[in-house]
Amino acid sequence: MSVEVEILVYMNVKISIMGCGCNKNKTTKGKELPKQKMPSLAKRAFSFAKSATEYVRSGMENVSETQYETRLKICEVCPFRSDNKCTKCGCFIEIKAKWATSTCPDNRWPLTINKK
Repeated sequence: MSVEVEILVYMNVKISIMGCGCNKNKTTKGKELPKQKMPSLAKRAFSFAKSATEYVRSGMENVSETQYETRLKICEVCPFRSDNKCTKCGCFIEIKAKWATSTCPDNRWPLTINKK
């Protein structure tokens, strides 16, 4: 049994995804996307070090649970997702999506407003 969920994605494009994950590597028109290549190990290490430094400098602030869930839903239908990693920056999506200082390398996440 699968559950169909509708989510609002970057630039107000409505996309239906199946809860079973069968649309993971497909566009909304059902066409297969080419498998994206991961960045080099050096680029991934640099990207992580930069993100981790910004996160620590911010006081290790995380986004709200709602913002986190929104980011993960956007990543579920992203063509740059490969399992639990982003092929644009090489990060682990579940970690990067939680950090308030992180942004999507393809500018798909809504802006996060920090209230201090």
